[in-house]
Amino acid sequence: MPFLLLSFSPTILASRAFACTPNPLLFNSHLIMSLAWKPVSRPDDRRPARCHTVPGLSAEEVAAASEEAFGSYYTPDLKRKGTGVAIMWFRNDLRVLDNESLIRAWAASDAVLPVYCVDPRHYGTTHYFGFPKTGAFRAQFLIESLADLKKNLMKHGLDLLVRHGKPEDILPSVAKALGAHTVYAQKESCSEELLVEELVRRGLHQVVIHEGESSKQKSVNPKLQLIWGSTMYHIDDLPFEAKNLPDVYTQFRKAVESKCSIRSCFKLPASLGPLPSGSLDEISGQGTIPTLEQLGYNEKKFERGMHFVGGENAALGRVHEYFWENDMLRVYKETRNGMLGPDYSTKFSPWLASGSLSPRYIYEEVKRYEKQRLANDSTYWVLFELIWRDYFRFLSIKNGNSIFHLGGPRKVMSKWSQDQSLFESWRDGRTGYPLIDANMKELCTTGFMSNRGRQAKTYDPEGEYVAYWLPELRALPKDRRNFPGQSYIKQVVPLKFENTNQRNDYAKRGKGKWNNVHEG
Repeated sequence: MPFLLLSFSPTILASRAFACTPNPLLFNSHLIMSLAWKPVSRPDDRRPARCHTVPGLSAEEVAAASEEAFGSYYTPDLKRKGTGVAIMWFRNDLRVLDNESLIRAWAASDAVLPVYCVDPRHYGTTHYFGFPKTGAFRAQFLIESLADLKKNLMKHGLDLLVRHGKPEDILPSVAKALGAHTVYAQKESCSEELLVEELVRRGLHQVVIHEGESSKQKSVNPKLQLIWGSTMYHIDDLPFEAKNLPDVYTQFRKAVESKCSIRSCFKLPASLGPLPSGSLDEISGQGTIPTLEQLGYNEKKFERGMHFVGGENAALGRVHEYFWENDMLRVYKETRNGMLGPDYSTKFSPWLASGSLSPRYIYEEVKRYEKQRLANDSTYWVLFELIWRDYFRFLSIKNGNSIFHLGGPRKVMSKWSQDQSLFESWRDGRTGYPLIDANMKELCTTGFMSNRGRQAKTYDPEGEYVAYWLPELRALPKDRRNFPGQSYIKQVVPLKFENTNQRNDYAKRGKGKWNNVHEG
């Protein structure tokens, strides 16, 4: 697949975010929503444009879809076997449905305290270039996700303790106050998250709690129990160790499809309560979910493109809307290369990234759709993309920090420009290349862009996407919108293939499209 990048390629400037991933488009929208931090005003854009809310259902329809989804997973058969207090530390798993860590915490105790730590490191800047690690769009999405998580927990007999600070400070303190024997949490895979896990473990080791009756009491340290839960295929079910993961996706896909099965979503008891007795008094209340202003951001208005609503209920609503209401799953493979509107692709990525949506739930809904309506290439292709997502998660374990290094795991070194003005032209959508500029306008305006925007003009052959985001080009003939010449701003750098004959040769072979041009 050809990439549409300029030769100064500013990828290096996207220095590692605290909770980021090696490929933001395959790993979802974390880094995308972090980079979109300086929207540029467009005084020339007076055309009214619709902003699509995703999901596009009413509040009542979202609630009904969520209730239906939860209703499919309740069971009276689950029994509690543990005693004492457990803490459920929410991280990138902001959901109740199919959350193994939460179910394990419930089963191993007679009271659970859910905790979320608003870690200040998530809202700082990157080391080398000072980028915000979390942008305003992602912050707003997180705030909505936490509010929704709190609501769903309360429906199930719990509540969410929100604390502002580092987990390694907060969790040992809460465990000590409540005498909690275990902290349950989702296992992560990248270095900064792994460091926090180790710091939490050390902090808990400094805490001493007393178990048993007074005559038989023993002193123990609270434990940190980490549970894998972010992928469709469980890491323990892979036919190889993560360190031996194939370097080619197709080899990985064929291996897991032929040798692995996907675990079922976890069933839910009718209630996950109670909270620990007296817990609110012991830890000074439940705390409050932060506002944008408290996190250091100004409120953003969504006027164009798409606005993603945060939270588990919105995620379940989106699955219902895309699969069942709009019946788009049957044509996903045909429409997925689109660039305008909410329904050319699933748009599940923000909820997958925050853990508001389980990939296994998507799998089970695809299989239900295939049974009740239709099985075809499109239904398979959604799962195909989720396998891609799994693959990159597992690659982060195999390759460690090298995925964030300049040369990557293969140590391929290139000459990267450090020209700040070129970077700003790219960031603000002023490169002189309409497709790139249109994508950067969308990214800055909404926090989202399609991965097709990184690739080829082929995906916008008539320039409709370009015209939407660059209305000054709408009056041009459709076949000129991607190459407007003097009708548009000057290109900041030349194409890598500057030779006109060579470029024309590629254009002829691609029938006028950039099918074979690699500009990076």
